[in-house]
Amino acid sequence: MLTTDEEIYIAVVSSALLMVLLALVVIIAIVKYQNRQRSHMQEVSDITNQYQREILKAQLEMQEQTFRYISEEIHDNIGQLLTIVRINLSMIGEVKHVDSDVVTVTKKLLDDATSGLRGLSRRLNAEFVGQQPFSNSLRLHLNLIEAAGIHRVSLELHGEETEFEPGVKVIVFRIVQEALNNILKHADAHTISIALMYFPQETVLRIRDDGQGFDASKLNGTDRQKMGVGTHTMHYRANLIGAQFSIESKQGAGTLVQMTLPANRTAAM
Repeated sequence: MLTTDEEIYIAVVSSALLMVLLALVVIIAIVKYQNRQRSHMQEVSDITNQYQREILKAQLEMQEQTFRYISEEIHDNIGQLLTIVRINLSMIGEVKHVDSDVVTVTKKLLDDATSGLRGLSRRLNAEFVGQQPFSNSLRLHLNLIEAAGIHRVSLELHGEETEFEPGVKVIVFRIVQEALNNILKHADAHTISIALMYFPQETVLRIRDDGQGFDASKLNGTDRQKMGVGTHTMHYRANLIGAQFSIESKQGAGTLVQMTLPANRTAAM
C-alpha cells in the first residue's frame, strides 16, 4: 500500500506530465493554426496575384481587340469621309465661284471625321473602360460593330445602373468582347442585342444573337476540354470574379450568353 509521501509524489508527477502534455497539445495546435494561417495567406496572395495578372491580360487583349475594330473603322468610314473631302476640295480649287452647298457638306464631313477620330482616340485609352459607366463602354463598342453595316445592334438597360469594381469591370468587358467576337466570326448573325439588368442582389448581363447557333450542351457540362480557348477563358474569368456564366444555343436558333454577378461585385455610382 502506498504511503502518503508516495501518493503525493505520484500526484505531482502525474500533474507535471499532464501539464507537459497539455502544453504539447497547445503548442501543436498553435503550430497547426499558424501553418493554416500561412497557407491561407499564401492562397489569398496567389489568388490576388492571379486576379491582377488576369486583369492585365484582359486589358491587353481588350486593347488588341479594339485596335482591330479601329483599324476597320478608319479604313471603312473615316477614310471614306476624308476621301470625299479631298474630292470636294479639288472641285472647289477648279472653279471660280464656290458653291456654298459644297463647302457646307465638306465642313460637315470634316466634323464627322474629327468626331470619329476623337471617339477612336478615347477607345485607345486603356483606362477609358475603367473611367466610364459600363453601359457607355458597351454602347461605344456596339457602335463600332454597327458602323461596319453588317449587324443591327441594341442595348437595353433595366433597373438603376450600378458600377462594377474597376478590376471586375475590365474582366467583364473583356468577356463581352470575346462573346461578341465569337458572334462576328462564327454566328452568321444579323442582329446582336445586349441586356444589362440591375437587381438588388445581382446584376445580369445577356448577349443574344439570331445567328445559326450550335450544339452548346458540351459547353456547360463538366467536360471543359471540348471547349474552344475563347469559351474556356470566358468561363474561367467569370469564375475568377465570382460570376455565374452560361451559353445556351441550338442549331438554327441563335445563341444566348448570360453572366450573373452578385451585388458585392458592384459599387453604387
